[in-house]
Amino acid sequence: MGYRLFEYGKRISHRGIICQKRKGEKELNIAVDIIIALIVIIFTFIGWKNGFFKMLPGIINVAAALVAASLLCSAVGKLWPLHESELIAKIIAFVIVFILTLFAMKFLRFILDKICDKTLLKLPNKILGTALGLLLGLFYAWTFSTLLASSLPLLTKYFPDLFSSELLEKSVLFELFYDFNPLTAIKLFK
Repeated sequence: MGYRLFEYGKRISHRGIICQKRKGEKELNIAVDIIIALIVIIFTFIGWKNGFFKMLPGIINVAAALVAASLLCSAVGKLWPLHESELIAKIIAFVIVFILTLFAMKFLRFILDKICDKTLLKLPNKILGTALGLLLGLFYAWTFSTLLASSLPLLTKYFPDLFSSELLEKSVLFELFYDFNPLTAIKLFK
């Protein structure tokens, strides 16, 4: 993952490829890492605040939305009138199905929140909620990493001054979340 500088403005990657250094590249790598870290931290805090009984439906929401989006994105992507790229259609379809499934599951969560509103076990509820919040944050970070990696060819094509193929290789958290992503291992993203 390391790079050696050998001339001003140029570097050679660990694969031996000579790359041109781009303006703003370092800041974008840091921004990707910050976004991933914030996703995990915010959802962990939300888990502590809401507790187990309010977070459990959230985990079920995300899992159901990921499965539904993965299964339906190809079919919905074919309905998209964009002929330029099948990848764009799949990404847009995935996001649409994911969001619609989340809204449907939020209604179910609302009903469960009303049923489980009061509990005598505050501390265990908070601790278990924190664990579930962390898991939810990891799911979102994995999803963000996968979608960013899938979108990189398009981003590089349309915004070549801002994005490069080496962008994600230098992001520490992105590489961690993308390389150890159970969502790709169980073929939720194809």
